[in-house]
Amino acid sequence: MEDIKHDLLVSEFLDCIQERADKQFKGKLHQAFIDWYIEAEFGPLKWEFTDGPNDGGIDAVIWRKSEDKPSVIILQSKFKAKIGKATLPQSDYKDFQRVVNAFRSRGEAFDEFLEGVAPEIRRIYLKAFKLVDGNWLTEKKAFRLITTSKRIPRYEFNLIPQENFVYGEDILKLYRQFRRVWTPKARDLVLTI
Repeated sequence: MEDIKHDLLVSEFLDCIQERADKQFKGKLHQAFIDWYIEAEFGPLKWEFTDGPNDGGIDAVIWRKSEDKPSVIILQSKFKAKIGKATLPQSDYKDFQRVVNAFRSRGEAFDEFLEGVAPEIRRIYLKAFKLVDGNWLTEKKAFRLITTSKRIPRYEFNLIPQENFVYGEDILKLYRQFRRVWTPKARDLVLTI
């Protein structure tokens, strides 16, 4: 029975992502997934989609209020329609660790990272870099890896909090909450006798 409920939830989630992809992203599921996640996790915030050739391993940059700490979220996403079936490859962990290291190390490491990025998104990363002010206790929370895959704990790195690695089952939990909020409340039933 639990497997049936799980499969129905996955199917409903994928329908939600497909509908969003068709309406807003020319059918691109991975873009719709990022858009959905940002809405579900953070609400209506300004954000910029940076995924593409030479994106440096960042798919989106989310701008939060200046009083929020951190005031920017740097997001990497890995979407697969088979939610929770495959594990996230080690190379994806390494790619995101390289991004985190560049922002944390600052100086030459960040300059080298920026050189490999497409010119049209450099200004976005520079703005994000300025918001990551060097207080690593706070700023390490600015990095988030979201995926519909399963986790491999030994590949996670300790530069960011463990809860900033968001996996398939975490995504489904967030979807359950999301659909409760966005499902219209049923009208009261009035019986006339």
